[in-house]
Amino acid sequence: MRMPSISFEEGERVLDWMALTDALTAGHRMPRAESTDSFLHRGQDTLLTRSAWIDGLGIAVKAATIFPGNPDRGLDLDAFARAPEDITLFKNGDGAHLNLMTARHILTAWRHTL
Repeated sequence: MRMPSISFEEGERVLDWMALTDALTAGHRMPRAESTDSFLHRGQDTLLTRSAWIDGLGIAVKAATIFPGNPDRGLDLDAFARAPEDITLFKNGDGAHLNLMTARHILTAWRHTL
């Protein structure tokens, strides 16, 4: 079974400033997230995982890769040298997969407009 995903276009279509403000307000009323970061290194290359669990809301795991040498290999700077980020969401009650979204395109774009 394929996990549902949210594309950049879908996210842009349904997100707006009022909804973002309402979501942030609601999030700050919930218990504080338990979170941790993990870094794995191979020379200059890095895998970052950030995990967060908000009791009553759910679990999120963000994975990002950073390969600073990729432009020297002729690979696209935006796609590989910085961190393409995917976030997997899990249900709070049973840990089942809920969704997958590309954070770099949705969350990072909104964060940079603040």
